[in-house]
Amino acid sequence: MFQKDWVPKRAGAGMCMAAVFFGGMFLAGCTEQPPPKLPGDTWPTPPSPTAARQKSAPSGLKGSGEPQRFCELIALNPDRVEDFQKLHQKIPQAVRDAIRQKGIRNYSVFICTTKDQVYAIRYYEYVGESYASDMAELERHPDYKTWRNAWEECQVTLMPLSSGDWWAPSKEICRLE
Repeated sequence: MFQKDWVPKRAGAGMCMAAVFFGGMFLAGCTEQPPPKLPGDTWPTPPSPTAARQKSAPSGLKGSGEPQRFCELIALNPDRVEDFQKLHQKIPQAVRDAIRQKGIRNYSVFICTTKDQVYAIRYYEYVGESYASDMAELERHPDYKTWRNAWEECQVTLMPLSSGDWWAPSKEICRLE
């Protein structure tokens, strides 16, 4: 069921809202204007090993040999979709190397277009030992920051600004290998 608290707090009377059914939940996002500049895109905080063990879906626990899997969703500014695609189709080698050095594997970005909105879905796997530390270091990498800042302006977050999240996380409920 659609929950009002998913609507970004910046949504005012002059903004158009779109609700989309994705992965078993409704998400709402803005379609008319980009969000205010936030202090950088952030990687999600993985579940603690104790909390992850309590979930029924596989989570890729540290030391289990399984990667941690992440799938996230964000809306794209309709005027910047082409820019976003170009920036992801030609990722500079220094950025590719930095992402790989920090334990990110199988990094994929998909575009999904609905009647009213274009979304980006990113999937990646983390295989390192200290996710928070590795992601903090990646955020400080100069080449990564330059690349990220370029595509960040193409996005419209679906999360409440107070959450601190930029991309909307999703929960893995099934995997067939």
